[in-house]
Amino acid sequence: MPKITVEVPISAQCLCDILSAAFEGGINYWLSTYETSHPSTLTTLPKGERLECQYMAPAYGGTVRLYSTDLDETEGPYLLNQGNLLTAISRAAKEGRFQIEVYEGDLDASDIDAEVADVIVQYAVLGEIVFG
Repeated sequence: MPKITVEVPISAQCLCDILSAAFEGGINYWLSTYETSHPSTLTTLPKGERLECQYMAPAYGGTVRLYSTDLDETEGPYLLNQGNLLTAISRAAKEGRFQIEVYEGDLDASDIDAEVADVIVQYAVLGEIVFG
């Protein structure tokens, strides 16, 4: 069957919504702790603004280092950045884990709950679903 590829715009706010779903409920059963990159690495954060939560750094070009006591720490920390986050969102969409809808020129993340956000983060940092 023929396939098409469609580009969908995704704003920093949409990425923040996905990260919030992940960190506030999706990944907290396997995440032990995390650290964020230095604020100077947030290349797309509008001047004078601050992050609402430090885990939102990837939405603005930063990196979050994830640690889990359930994983082999000799392989960690696991890095979450904008590039692997976008790749993981695309993969989850292709697999039908959420419905792609565009609202006012942006990906509508309302279909991405904590469970889907967990899958997205696991794809981003582990390359597969290890938990859940």
